[in-house]
Amino acid sequence: MTQVPEGRLQYEDDLFPTAQAILHELLRRNGEYTEDRQVRDKVHVTCRGQSLLLSATLKAKGYAARVRSGYAFYINNKFWADHWIVEYWNEEKKSWVLCDADIYGFSDTVKPTDIDRNQYMTGGQTWLAFRSGKVKPEDIFYAGGDRGFKAALLSVVYDFNCLMGNEMTFLHFPRAFDGMNEGNGEFLARMDSIAS
Repeated sequence: MTQVPEGRLQYEDDLFPTAQAILHELLRRNGEYTEDRQVRDKVHVTCRGQSLLLSATLKAKGYAARVRSGYAFYINNKFWADHWIVEYWNEEKKSWVLCDADIYGFSDTVKPTDIDRNQYMTGGQTWLAFRSGKVKPEDIFYAGGDRGFKAALLSVVYDFNCLMGNEMTFLHFPRAFDGMNEGNGEFLARMDSIAS
């Protein structure tokens, strides 16, 4: 670990919130286009940052692509874990296909370029599954430690913003949602509408 400066041991998604910012910083640290980078020259991002980069690459190559925030079961096969992936338009299938840029090391059985839709729920699907009781609160886990209501809420807000092309960072979750709970019927109805 001595190769990475101590201030950079955490993920850097919040410092570099866009694909352009990630690439700019990557080249600032080492201006060579190479896979053989020293650890200190890499930008350390989560599945969110990797999905931003994959989506931007696909778009640059002429493919329709978008980042999605939701929950994956295939990461551990025990509960739904928050995970950001890419959805791209497959012209042959005439449908959107799920693709995971950050699956390596998690599963040897999942095809990263065509994720089974039974193994991944988008933010809206997660919210609706939680609200209908199809998914138990304890089975939805957000990396920050939240489960159930808060975990489903985080995902639907992040995914809604992704669909608008605003892949917000973890620090930019709207403060307006702080204190919202399952007892606020008007709020729940509004979120159900957004998730649908």
